[in-house]
Amino acid sequence: MLQAQLSVLRSKYAVGAAVTSAARCIWLGYVADSGVLSADFPRAVEALTHSGEPDPPPANVLGQAVPRQGMPLLKALGLSLHKALPLTSLLAMCFLACWHCRETVMPTDLLRWAASGELCYLNMAEVVRPVREAAGEPVLPESIVKPQGVPGLHAVMADAAHQAKALGLTLPGINAVALLRRFIMELSMPQALLPVAADLFRVHVAGMPQAARLGPARVKNYMRTLQGTSLAGHQPPDGLSDFQRTLLATAGLAGDEPAEGVAFENDARTDLGAHGHSTVASEGQDDAGARLYRLLGPPHHPVSKHVHPDYAALLTVGAAYLWIRPEYVHALVCNLEMTMADAELEAGMHSDTH
Repeated sequence: MLQAQLSVLRSKYAVGAAVTSAARCIWLGYVADSGVLSADFPRAVEALTHSGEPDPPPANVLGQAVPRQGMPLLKALGLSLHKALPLTSLLAMCFLACWHCRETVMPTDLLRWAASGELCYLNMAEVVRPVREAAGEPVLPESIVKPQGVPGLHAVMADAAHQAKALGLTLPGINAVALLRRFIMELSMPQALLPVAADLFRVHVAGMPQAARLGPARVKNYMRTLQGTSLAGHQPPDGLSDFQRTLLATAGLAGDEPAEGVAFENDARTDLGAHGHSTVASEGQDDAGARLYRLLGPPHHPVSKHVHPDYAALLTVGAAYLWIRPEYVHALVCNLEMTMADAELEAGMHSDTH
């Protein structure tokens, strides 16, 4: 089953061959950690065949325990394996392998592909049917390879956190340049923004190594931080003058003529002064930069010190482009609303079918 998912990731989404090797190593470690290879596992399965479900026995009206028959061996084995090696662990393994190899595959990507059928998950029973038929006599119940639906994001991330902690994985830093390149392509932005966005990213995460390298214990916060944090809600980052100079330098990409970008920069500074903020030299470059930065919006919630690099990467692309072409805000918001509407519709249809 894991091999089928990895084959799709390699053929359809062009992940590197190293992901397959990494996922296999994670799988072997995960199976060993699950205890299914220990001597206690078959004894636990056998106990289920004698005692039935692993919960307190029911009682009759007199409060006396009612004897019950044990479950069939096939059902007991399937139940035990399902608890030790749930299908959600496959998606978590794919995510950890991609992260370990610094691929630009996020957990939301895997869940979206699984829900749409592009990634082998909901159709896992059909994928493994030839293997089951070749065995002649069924060894495991089909329900163990037939998920009822795509798991939630938190369930996958919790499983990934457990795997990473149990296996002692050292997860590398986020591949910022690759993520920036992906975001620029998906948002149909000019490729010339890549080096500028990379500089903005570097400045933004400076001094936050804990954000650039999340430990195994904090893997489950990967998407929570990504979704719940906004650049506009934070104080100016360290190296603000470098951030501002890099941001202003992108104005040179605004039009066909370099002078158009310079004029845009001058207009921005003039507009800043017109709103009552002095830009005289005595205030200093850093102060002017801080005021420009706050035009993005005041903080409305406590400042977090753990801005996830994925989110910072996306914001640096948008910040560079929106500074060049402010009118793009309207198109960006419209596209975002359409994407959200499509996602809600898809989720509703998926919920109805299950």
